[in-house]
Amino acid sequence: AGAAGVGAALHVVLSGSLPMVVFLVAFGLPAVAIVATGLRGGRIDLSLPLAMLGLWPAIVILGAAVAFAGMPGGLGGAIRTAVEQGVQRMGGLPDALPVDELVRVMAAALGFWGAISWSVNGAAAQSALARSGLAIAPTPRWSEARLPGWYPVLPGAGAAAWLLFGGEGEVVSLSLLLVLLLPVFVQGIAAVHRYSA
Repeated sequence: AGAAGVGAALHVVLSGSLPMVVFLVAFGLPAVAIVATGLRGGRIDLSLPLAMLGLWPAIVILGAAVAFAGMPGGLGGAIRTAVEQGVQRMGGLPDALPVDELVRVMAAALGFWGAISWSVNGAAAQSALARSGLAIAPTPRWSEARLPGWYPVLPGAGAAAWLLFGGEGEVVSLSLLLVLLLPVFVQGIAAVHRYSA
């Protein structure tokens, strides 16, 4: 929490409040949440942190959908504007790219990128702390990670929402489904690694 606070303070002093909010939402708060949910009685339990890889991006997507609800096209419209402006700034033509497809998966892609970033950085930090003797808990084997028993209901609910409400150009339900499936995918990789070892 201290490092997230220092990072937020540096962002607000050097760049302003919007970069600070982006830092906190994309890195600071999820790092604190993952550490807080993982430390249990002197050991690291990977169950809730693994679930957080899907829950935090889902929370952010829902928050962004509410925040951009007043814009034309909602969250999808905001993403479309950002993609088209980005392509134009790079000297390209938006018509030359599959903008509709990019818009539909962009929120989920950002959530996926965030989840991979958190897990890789967390593993690297734990490894560095363990090597230097500063780790407050022994390093768990990632191949033994298990999602909480309640978690599979969430991707199921995401799939139902997508099937019921995910029409042409709808961004939120598809993005929620994809980010909620990420921890299930990671647990599957862990299971394959465990049984192949």
